[in-house]
Amino acid sequence: MTSRQTDPNGVEGRNVLVVGVGHHHGGPGVVNYLLKRGASVRVTDLQPKSAFPESASLLEHLPGTFGQHKRRDVDWADIVVLNPAVPPGADICLWAEEADKTIESEMSLFFRECREYPCRIVGITGTKGKTSAAHLTSAILDRVGLPNRLAGNMGRSALDELTNLTPEHVAVLELSSFQIEGLTSHGLSPDVAALTNIAEDHLDRYSSFDAYADAKASMFHILGSSDWAILPASATKRWKTSAREITFGNGSARRGAGHLFIERDYLCADWKGRTHKIGRADELGLIGPHMQLNALVAIGVALALGAEISDLSKAVRNFEPVPGRLEAVGDVGSVSFVNDTAATAPFAAIAGLRSFQKGQVVAIVGGSDKGSSFEELARTLREYAAAVVLLDGSGTQRLQAALEEAEVQKVYGPYCSMPKAVDRAYKLAEPHGFTVLLSPGCASFGMFRDAKERGDRFVRAASKLAERLSVDTRRRSA
Repeated sequence: MTSRQTDPNGVEGRNVLVVGVGHHHGGPGVVNYLLKRGASVRVTDLQPKSAFPESASLLEHLPGTFGQHKRRDVDWADIVVLNPAVPPGADICLWAEEADKTIESEMSLFFRECREYPCRIVGITGTKGKTSAAHLTSAILDRVGLPNRLAGNMGRSALDELTNLTPEHVAVLELSSFQIEGLTSHGLSPDVAALTNIAEDHLDRYSSFDAYADAKASMFHILGSSDWAILPASATKRWKTSAREITFGNGSARRGAGHLFIERDYLCADWKGRTHKIGRADELGLIGPHMQLNALVAIGVALALGAEISDLSKAVRNFEPVPGRLEAVGDVGSVSFVNDTAATAPFAAIAGLRSFQKGQVVAIVGGSDKGSSFEELARTLREYAAAVVLLDGSGTQRLQAALEEAEVQKVYGPYCSMPKAVDRAYKLAEPHGFTVLLSPGCASFGMFRDAKERGDRFVRAASKLAERLSVDTRRRSA
């Protein structure tokens, strides 16, 4: 294990203000890193301290301001570390800029540490599929003998993984557009950057789709000629890069060192002048064609890191689905329940619906608004869903209007509780043996703390329903 003697982020002995605790361990990970590095730390968040019970023991011993941001905290600080969820136009960001403070993020701190070892970094982004692609990448690298650690925008702090990394490791990171902004502002980029897809999302934060897409594309623009970019074959000039390219998708390669595609149910690669069959798509153990594309992204990353085609052929079989991403969670009688809570945008919900036979799904959709258009989702629901059950939320009213415009007939709700929505969906699905699919197409805030809690409540409601029906069956037969 490499000893870390230097302080590449220059935090030792400095006053550092951490803005935003968050619920996915990023904030606590930053605090622990800074304390170990010898910094003086304060924390501030717009929510009360009671909103972070999972971080109570850490926050108890730190000075901080909760329920509001105060300029005096910025004035005290030498360095301000922003949670990626803090929008650039927030007052506290403007105060830090006006005072000419050094502004950092969890990822900028992490990237500089990795450059000290050095440790290779893979950054995977996209509107949807980045979590699945990151997990698949890590699994494939494990199977071909490349040691790696998985972190990023998935409920664990990348900084917590530093003690597990050596120069032989690869850090596999899921990166949101917010996190990318915190990197490219410092000229930092991974060794291998991958884009799963791009579609309309996060328009509650960005002024337009172009602004959102440009934030993601900025990571590719600063790659060097020795780096690698894994891109959809349909990627436009927006994604222009100096890096070596591997493309993926159907049809011939757009450009680059190699191309990955699916042909006659086989995962294939045009690589080093030859076309190779890597493995059968139906052996992946994953639901949906978009998951197969995520597998191509992971294969592309592995090739960029030096994996051999012969090793990949053995590595691409029988993957476990990532929780909350077209995850089959069980059956209640003849009805299957599938948790796709990570489908927080219409684009992702459409992909989830298209993974099933037309008319064989009762879809649970709706939630809080991110400014996305619902017209295509409504048309897809009309085509693929036997019935639609709505969850309450700030976006659901616009979704309802889109469903009416698309003339979707069987729409129920909105429901303010997950158990009620699940019960209604089951009653609609049970006579026909349909699948109940939670694929909301909206963010979770309002009814739920986050998408994970939404999925957990869906699974719990299905489990409770199974228990209740089992009890009723036993009573009737007694």
